[in-house]
Amino acid sequence: LHIDTREKFTFALNYEVNPDLKKVMPLFDGKVFSGLIHKVKPNRDIFEHLLNTYNLKAGECLFIDDLPANIEGARSAGLEGYIFDGDASKLREYIKNLKNA
Repeated sequence: LHIDTREKFTFALNYEVNPDLKKVMPLFDGKVFSGLIHKVKPNRDIFEHLLNTYNLKAGECLFIDDLPANIEGARSAGLEGYIFDGDASKLREYIKNLKNA
């Protein structure tokens, strides 16, 4: 599980001091902060950076975002994309179906 965030440079350096983020961030195996690498979604290069940094295979990755443009950027790099509309149960069902495919 990896996270890509567009948050500012200071967020990337200081997220561990936020009590809520400090609980969530350890759930991720990897983190990409666009402010640190100067790459942004939906550009393909940020997805390629994620894949290369963590030695991931695009065809084995699911990118979840609420913006269609970001999903298209992920797909251009070979990742599966899911437009999240706030319905977590629908997302769970989608992931379940991917696993069974």
